[in-house]
Amino acid sequence: MLQDIFIGNAPNDKTGTPARQAGQIINANFTYLNSRITSIQSPDAVLKRGNIETSILNVHVDADAFEWRIAQVEFLDNPVYDIVLDAATDGYYRKDVLLGNNTGGYNIFKGDEDPTSATEPNLFPNGTIKLGVIDVYGAVITGSNVDGNDIIQYLMLKHVAKGVGNGVLDKEEPGDIFEGWKDATTYWTRAIWNGGDRSDRANYTPIVEVEI
Repeated sequence: MLQDIFIGNAPNDKTGTPARQAGQIINANFTYLNSRITSIQSPDAVLKRGNIETSILNVHVDADAFEWRIAQVEFLDNPVYDIVLDAATDGYYRKDVLLGNNTGGYNIFKGDEDPTSATEPNLFPNGTIKLGVIDVYGAVITGSNVDGNDIIQYLMLKHVAKGVGNGVLDKEEPGDIFEGWKDATTYWTRAIWNGGDRSDRANYTPIVEVEI
């Protein structure tokens, strides 16, 4: 925080802050103000958003899928991340949060369980930043969401979850779940890929679709 310089009670009464000490206080104040300005100009932020691959209770994030900035330090070369989440109590819901940290790695912040619906945590450890949310029901992951990555680019599809029985986390397999555009007016919130040409919408079975 900023420090004061005491100017004394009257000119030349020698009760003020000594000149050398005053100069040190001035330098320290400028250093503090510069750090505050930098933090305003370069706040903590997610610089690149990738995908969170899931299967049963397994979570996989590709190398360099996400990039972020914490305390003016940018983390751009982040490793592959694999973890098996803890199951929720049978019949209970939970939302876990994928965090990036200030060492260039990942953490999972476990949410509270609830039998009807789960509330997303919103207070995280210092030196971390929220990247996405993973929904858990009992002993299975039911979905994931990446912050700021909810809207799929127009006429594109995104791989969002592994199909039942599929276990290769970093590979698209028939039976996996996709989200995105069927055509210019229809949006699939969930569709199963049956194999074949991924760009051919005839190779998908819609689970939920919305007319735009």
